[in-house]
Amino acid sequence: GLPKGRLQENLEFSAGFPVGLVVRSCTGGSGAPCFKRMVPPRYDVLELKYGDGSPAVLRHVDGSGFACYQSGRKAICISAHGRDSQGKVRRFGAILYGDGARSPMLGCFDEWGRGYADGQLGPGDEQAPKVLIGENTITVVDGSGRSTGVPPAPTRSRR
Repeated sequence: GLPKGRLQENLEFSAGFPVGLVVRSCTGGSGAPCFKRMVPPRYDVLELKYGDGSPAVLRHVDGSGFACYQSGRKAICISAHGRDSQGKVRRFGAILYGDGARSPMLGCFDEWGRGYADGQLGPGDEQAPKVLIGENTITVVDGSGRSTGVPPAPTRSRR
């Protein structure tokens, strides 16, 4: 680690540098700051619109973004957060919304596809059906509240 007081110097020293430039202390030698360029991943900005000009999809340079219903309400919100040792975004999350006046949340998933989604309440249902996807099981809850779990299909290895 840095000697007491040294960390503060490095933080002040790095404060004026652009995002992506990280100041680290050197081990051994003079202890002068080392500079390592951490380049965050960049996606092309994507902006798609419906025929009437209303927003359909917007993706930012970090991978976060939105997809909208034609009504203009948000359908999906993708968040990107956390960085790995290479400066790349390592966590993504997706939140699904309904196309209603209060835009209820219908589900959410992480970067591994784990999460849940609510279905629509059907005639005679006591509750809205739901699908829950975990690491080792997919659980389907029907409109009466009865759940059935099945293991996910094995994934193919890429060669």
